[in-house]
Amino acid sequence: MTTPVVKLHHVSYYYDGTAALQDVSIEIGQGDFVAIVGENGSGKSTLIRSILGLLTPQSGSVELFGRPQAQFKEKSRISYVSQKAASFNSGFPVTVEEVVAMGRYGRIGLFKRLNMEDQAAIQNALETVNMWQYRDRKIGSLSGGQQQRVFIARAIVNQPDLLILDEPTVGVDQKHLRDFYEVLHLLREHTSCTFILVTHDLNVVTDLVTKVVHLDRGRLACNCGLKEYSELSELTAIKPYPVKLLVHEGSS
Repeated sequence: MTTPVVKLHHVSYYYDGTAALQDVSIEIGQGDFVAIVGENGSGKSTLIRSILGLLTPQSGSVELFGRPQAQFKEKSRISYVSQKAASFNSGFPVTVEEVVAMGRYGRIGLFKRLNMEDQAAIQNALETVNMWQYRDRKIGSLSGGQQQRVFIARAIVNQPDLLILDEPTVGVDQKHLRDFYEVLHLLREHTSCTFILVTHDLNVVTDLVTKVVHLDRGRLACNCGLKEYSELSELTAIKPYPVKLLVHEGSS
């Protein structure tokens, strides 16, 4: 049996006595693309912070790659992209290539000189998200969608095994939204990474998603495949997000 990339076992977390997560158990396997959905305040951010080790559950346990969260030391195997475009300081005087290089320093250590292998990894990451031609541009001169491409390049420069994207399209206008999701398709094609995506746009990633985790006021309301999730309105009181099932040629 393959070891899960992420395993939460009866996890609960409370803020001042109010439950943000209540008895949540999920497993995420290698190569999964998991969409985490739910209303604001449903516990999505708390779930992500628990996986990243930024919060320690009051009860239950979190495992990463088969090891307890506290014993997991290979931080470079996990990368995280936040709602960066909405809060990024556009006046920050750094180039696109330098932003991606910051991700590389997380592996080699601060104040170390980048070698040819590092430079190749930076170029490969930028080429994967179609941003290599912008490498000398200041990050603040780019659109929100282009900035998020750069942040994703920084996240994948070390070829992580798990990529967590926390509502990455916040601050990205509709013009660049479809362009951004095309990047996710490219990553699925060119990496073997496991993805966790917190999103309000489930309908635009239906051809990527392998599992949906729906949180409702801190409780796990659904942990199932996309097809099962699309049928929930007939089976439960949960109101599913509108999803459009996309059937590709050759699929069953």
